Amino acid sequence: MAQKFKILFITFFLLFLLQQANICALTAENVELLTSEKYCKTINSLFNSATKSIFVAMYSFKYYSQYPKSPSNIFVNALIEAKKRGVDVTVLLDISRDEKSTKENQKTGKILSKKGVKVYYDSVETLTHTKTIVIDSRYTIIGSHNWTYSGLSKNNELSVLINSDELAKETERYIIGIISTKK
Repeated sequence: MAQKFKILFITFFLLFLLQQANICALTAENVELLTSEKYCKTINSLFNSATKSIFVAMYSFKYYSQYPKSPSNIFVNALIEAKKRGVDVTVLLDISRDEKSTKENQKTGKILSKKGVKVYYDSVETLTHTKTIVIDSRYTIIGSHNWTYSGLSKNNELSVLINSDELAKETERYIIGIISTKK
């Protein structure tokens, strides 16, 4: 009985502290689950309809010269096309102790930057493991999809599309914060 009382007391105490801390949750007007099959179609549609900005922070983004129609190559082309339309496109990629992954990200980054996309890399000391996209300061996509053949075609992956200006702006600030520490 004393154990149950102790747990109940701690629970109420923590709830009281949270209330006093005035912690507020971001509201989302719309949240959509993006399973493996739906992810690429949704990202392409959002990239094609973007009018202001696209932020991408990606752990692994691989361009396949020998497979021009691979899903990640389609994303590369969509980002370049968005830039051509006047959309502000910023990509943050990981460089890590994994030489193969680093080389692939740098190869993709070089392709994008040659076409005017702003590309940044994190530092070797910090792993940027996020897979996040923000479009037009409104849509945020967060999940497990790396932009590789396996991540977009073979694996069971799951991401979430959130329609929330507030969350999108917070996520943009987070990505910009990472970039600003690298300058």
